[in-house]
Amino acid sequence: MWNRQLKFEPSEILGLLVLIRQEALWSLLYEQPVGWVSLPYSSIPHEILAYESFRLMHTLVTDAQAEGWHNAVEEALLYGACKTLLKAGKAGEFPAEIRQTVNAFRRRAGLPPVRNLKGLNEDDWEIDVLDVLLFSDRDWQMANASMILHPELRELLAVADDYFGVRYRKVTTQDLEAARSVFEEILDRARRGLSAAGLPLIAALHQT
Repeated sequence: MWNRQLKFEPSEILGLLVLIRQEALWSLLYEQPVGWVSLPYSSIPHEILAYESFRLMHTLVTDAQAEGWHNAVEEALLYGACKTLLKAGKAGEFPAEIRQTVNAFRRRAGLPPVRNLKGLNEDDWEIDVLDVLLFSDRDWQMANASMILHPELRELLAVADDYFGVRYRKVTTQDLEAARSVFEEILDRARRGLSAAGLPLIAALHQT
């Protein structure tokens, strides 16, 4: 379960923003799923995954969100992006920006900041930071064809039917342009150390 009540300043998630900008634009250009999701989530149309990645970053920095419960797609995207963040940082991508975000997450989890990402253990990042801050379970990792086809299995796990069975409407070019415009504003504010106050809403593509 994702702790959506936790909010960050845009500057705190700068590393995630630059990473998602790079990967989402690559995804849209080459019509491939964003790089941090695997099956069954990677079978969702790539433009929906890009849109939802933009919307997730908006959710992290503002309370201006449509009402509704989170779902497996949102959680899988966020968790995958956060895992990819550390891998990219350890590989030397966007070193200053990613270190800034990793340390912001570590401070929120009660851990000291680090100067170098290469020595960080990926399991520790998941357990001591991501699970502490954002996730109380990882139900989305159980998603497979059987889970989707047999609702009784979800009941055994106390997972709501619409957690895995979320249905998205088709994304229009206008939807993507609007979402990307707001996302770029979040990124610009992050680089200038400004708050997320007054950002327009990125609308959900599914009914809540």
